[in-house]
Amino acid sequence: MAAPQQTWRFPVNRRAVQGVAAGKSFRMLYPMRCSIAKELYWNKGLREYRADRFALDLFCQLARTADVVLDIGANTGLFAMAAAASNPDTKIHAYEIVPDVVVHLVSNLVENEMLSQVEVHSYGIGNSDTTMRVPSQASAPALPSAFSSRIEFSDGARVMFQTLDQQSYFAEGASNVLVKIDVEGTENEILRHGNAFLARFSPDIICELLPDECKVEDVDSHLRANQYKCYKILADRLQFEPVLKPDPAYHDWLFTALEVGELAKRISPLQVF
Repeated sequence: MAAPQQTWRFPVNRRAVQGVAAGKSFRMLYPMRCSIAKELYWNKGLREYRADRFALDLFCQLARTADVVLDIGANTGLFAMAAAASNPDTKIHAYEIVPDVVVHLVSNLVENEMLSQVEVHSYGIGNSDTTMRVPSQASAPALPSAFSSRIEFSDGARVMFQTLDQQSYFAEGASNVLVKIDVEGTENEILRHGNAFLARFSPDIICELLPDECKVEDVDSHLRANQYKCYKILADRLQFEPVLKPDPAYHDWLFTALEVGELAKRISPLQVF
């Protein structure tokens, strides 16, 4: 007799779901509001796509030896919380510009007892001359997840921006810095106004590049100026790319100044090449 199939119900009344990354777990609140929590619910704690799972595991592995982590475009805190679960001793700074999402992010940190480890900043990273308005409250039940500084709103909360270089005081004394960038196409502005940070700390960077949004020549010029190598993050490995070219199937990249042998040591036991 065949075993009965498990029935998965839509998470209407579900308060929290458990996520898992690199063998460590954390909780994310209210999957009916948070698309990331909903994704973890339907996929039993994992990200839906294998490349997304691998990128998160890779980030966690790098976080285990990081003194400081910057999560730029933190959304509701998936990467920040996964890093905190992987390394309780690292200091994490999470940047998010949407007020409703900031509130949800803080709630997730409280739920996981990570509020003292993860400092939340409700301003953007890019050009310090930039300001924008974002809706102060979401108009839909689900939280927004794809705002960038290129989007214009007629009203809402005014959000300020600082440069990546201005965040240098967070990394004072750090020998190993990790950065995640997910900003819907404005990563070039972060790097353009972050050259001193890159030169000083040589952080490992996990970065999303969207083919239709990325200013690839600008991104590439700042990476090359700071001796970075580019690896496309595939479903189960890293692929070195001598020419930076956004891929419609694989959006996440690792930028690092490390040589291959040193990188392999830092992310062991992941087999990535």
